[in-house]
Amino acid sequence: MCIRDSGSKAYIAFHQKNTVAVVNAAERTVEREIPTGLAPFGVVLSPDGKTAYVPNRGGEKDASGPTAPSQGVDIPTDRIGAVRSGSVSVIDLESGRRTILPAERAPTGLALSKDGSLLAVANSHSDTVSLIATAGRGVRTVALPGAPPTAFHAPSSAPFLALCLSSS
Repeated sequence: MCIRDSGSKAYIAFHQKNTVAVVNAAERTVEREIPTGLAPFGVVLSPDGKTAYVPNRGGEKDASGPTAPSQGVDIPTDRIGAVRSGSVSVIDLESGRRTILPAERAPTGLALSKDGSLLAVANSHSDTVSLIATAGRGVRTVALPGAPPTAFHAPSSAPFLALCLSSS
């Protein structure tokens, strides 16, 4: 979930419905739902508030191949049951139009640079972080062997990004 700086709108990922809800914060009502990929896992807004970025743990619908349930959503899997590649939805909040960017397995956390030019995606089942240039949509993936990333923290006054890793 994220809230616009003005506090007037909240954007909430509805995992089971495969949508992002646009909520009028003052009236506490859902104004509309915008379709995403499978099992959206969060929302980050661009600095101007016109674009939402949403990690989709299950990627996109695929009619071929096996699936497995994930909190009420059938997620495409490979032949041994591991989740396949996810995706990131880039949503124009005015039109509701969605562009799909590739991600590695099970994208969860997102962080956007202060100027909105770089999006970091934590791919928790790939042990990688994808760095996406938001203007040209170029993707560079950084491997973190044995350290599944799950979330980010971007301190507003710091020139760095803190990455949360899970371990067994």
